[in-house]
Amino acid sequence: MKHIPPLPAPIRFGVFELDPETGEFRKQGLKVRLQAQPFQILKILLEHPGKVVTREDLRQRIWASDTFVDFNQGLYNATKKLREALDDSAESPRFIETLSRRGYRFIAEVTKNGAIGRAAQPSIAVLPFINMSADAENEFFADGITEEIINALSQIDELQVAARTSCFFFKGKHADMRLIAEQLNVRTVLEGSVRKVGDRLRITAQLVNVADG
Repeated sequence: MKHIPPLPAPIRFGVFELDPETGEFRKQGLKVRLQAQPFQILKILLEHPGKVVTREDLRQRIWASDTFVDFNQGLYNATKKLREALDDSAESPRFIETLSRRGYRFIAEVTKNGAIGRAAQPSIAVLPFINMSADAENEFFADGITEEIINALSQIDELQVAARTSCFFFKGKHADMRLIAEQLNVRTVLEGSVRKVGDRLRITAQLVNVADG
């Protein structure tokens, strides 16, 4: 008897479910209408959770070469509609992260064929470094160091990095580390402080594995 491959199982994340076989998208078990291009973008991102899917990859797979459209505007509109369906935000993403001029990455936990997998391994959030200097003006300097670290880490394709806006939401707040990691969907958190006196600079930092502290 000829072997018949099993049908692809629905892919689940959060309260959502995408069925590649039937082309249906559901939220809490109820069907959600999603146009063809947003659906295809989501499907491709879910095929490679935690990986960068480039704009060129999406263009080749979704927009036919003989289609005369403004690709940039078409991709923007399709991604916007997808985020609306997911109740997601480009500024503080829970599902789809934008990598400027490069592409997109699905950052939430995904369940395929009953197996749960993290979207990206490893993952990190860089919390705003604390200004320990007497001069309040050095607050900008501490923020600048935080942003530089986030920007540098974001260049690593294999690393999921929480967005700057999401990280700076916790500035000055004394939230539980586990709660922060859960909200930002990361497994590790980098935190630290900056002390600047004259031309002397002291930077301390610690990388925390949230699972065990």
